[in-house]
Amino acid sequence: MRRGRDDNWELSMITNQAFLGIGGSGHDFSAALVSKGNLQIAIEEERIDRSKHGSRIWHSHPCNLALNYCLSATNIRLEDVASIYIPQDHVRRESQILGRQVIRIGHHLAHAAASFYPSPFQEAAVLVIDGHGGHIETSSKDTNNLETISIGSASGSSIALNTLQSGIKTVTSTTWHHVVSNSLGSFYKAVSDLIGFGFFGVGKLMGLAAYGDNSLLSEMRKWVDIDVAGKFYFDPYSGFSDWVQHTLRCSRNSAQIRANIAAAVQKIFEETVLRLAKHCQQVTGAKYLSYGGGCALNTVANRRILDETKFKSLYIFPAPGDAGLAVGAAYFGYYIETGAYRFPSELQTLGTQAYCGRKYGEDEMKQALDKYPVLYHRATDTVNTVTKRLLEGEIIGIFRERSEIGPRALGNRSIITLPDSSIRRRFINMRVKNRETFRPFAPVVIFEAMSKFFELEDESPFMLLVAKVRPEWRASLGAITHADETARVQTVRRESNPFLYDLLVTVENHTGIPVLLNTSFNRRNEPIVESPEDALSCFLNQELDTLLLGKYIVEKHTPWACPSEQIVP
Repeated sequence: MRRGRDDNWELSMITNQAFLGIGGSGHDFSAALVSKGNLQIAIEEERIDRSKHGSRIWHSHPCNLALNYCLSATNIRLEDVASIYIPQDHVRRESQILGRQVIRIGHHLAHAAASFYPSPFQEAAVLVIDGHGGHIETSSKDTNNLETISIGSASGSSIALNTLQSGIKTVTSTTWHHVVSNSLGSFYKAVSDLIGFGFFGVGKLMGLAAYGDNSLLSEMRKWVDIDVAGKFYFDPYSGFSDWVQHTLRCSRNSAQIRANIAAAVQKIFEETVLRLAKHCQQVTGAKYLSYGGGCALNTVANRRILDETKFKSLYIFPAPGDAGLAVGAAYFGYYIETGAYRFPSELQTLGTQAYCGRKYGEDEMKQALDKYPVLYHRATDTVNTVTKRLLEGEIIGIFRERSEIGPRALGNRSIITLPDSSIRRRFINMRVKNRETFRPFAPVVIFEAMSKFFELEDESPFMLLVAKVRPEWRASLGAITHADETARVQTVRRESNPFLYDLLVTVENHTGIPVLLNTSFNRRNEPIVESPEDALSCFLNQELDTLLLGKYIVEKHTPWACPSEQIVP
């Protein structure tokens, strides 16, 4: 039956409406707005309140800063939002936000939505793996039964998702109250905590694993079980914690034993993800995979999915963890309520999806500059100016355009430098980032040259794949080559980030290598910078040589020392 003119007008009005998603689950709160089938804006609460991961009691602070940020940047009033969607989990119990009724959807469903709706696929298999999601409805009255692994399929604007595995959260001590049984994510987090990195230190654990061997793998396997479909069985209260702590004590907490523990848990993690991905492909018969949940940040496992399964391509949203729940919830609400046709994303502009924050005007940057003790001038050619300084060996902070969502800086809130020297890597770890020296740095490379320098055939616009650095280039790329001769690669097309692409090409004209070291613009234990004020404060308190703030080249007074608390966040 054909739609009449009035029906088309009504459909147009509905699809133009904005849908608000609120994300997070006791940590990593966020907000996002979707309209016309596109993500208009998204922000993590931590970027605004400057509290890493933003852990707090939900009831005391319902994501107001992120919510208001999104509404203000888009000039939309809360009363004009069509609907508000939030993922269901163990924290949220409210039915309203700021007087508006909310609609709750499954935690894993929100992850699935974030991994499929922005993807370039018309249809795909869907896999979600994390620490835990929302409650599983069962015949028993056990309210602590939580989803840990889900699989399904998606086509057009529809997603069908089923829980493959669940686990029990048992609160028995302050040490283990975050750990859920039968959870791959909780298993990984638990080991991270036990070897001294904390529950949010899983990225450090993955980096340390490259320095370890398999000497503890057989012992580690005794504490878990993985079936042929990838179902993961783990009892955190079976003595596992005691075994890890005993192993550390016997070695006097040696760095090598910690690395060997990391290597063992990483190996088990990869094996589990690989079995799950293969099972997902067998069940669905799909050619493509949309993968979400915090476990999708493990770039080594991600690469193995591409190399060792029948999937032709893999899509992971740049914020696959709980910060991305807001995006998934908003997308889900939009497509469910409007019934709009979904157009898969174009590969050429896929990289733009990460840049979700608001733009700051030049007047805002100028006002911020005048508050801080810096020297600055407006550059007429930022690409050549920055290139010249990079060639002189400078380490440069970059603040421009819209901020990225997710834990990776992708060129708009970055620290960049030449990738040539392992000495440079050590200096940045120790003096700029103030972090452990074993941690690797990522390269950014132009899309056309990725296969020349790295063993990589698939795009990696969000820095979510590792690749071997080709042997002939390892000496020239010492700052970004990890202990296992790999790198966590970001590829960039000009359509996604013209400035970054042109900068890489200009650097290539001088060095023959269109690669730069790219790390997040933040201080230790702080979120990535969001505002001009954040960028200037971070710049003045780090050993950076130059800051590019929009079109302004910013330098420090020499000599300079922090004169007041004004510039200390």
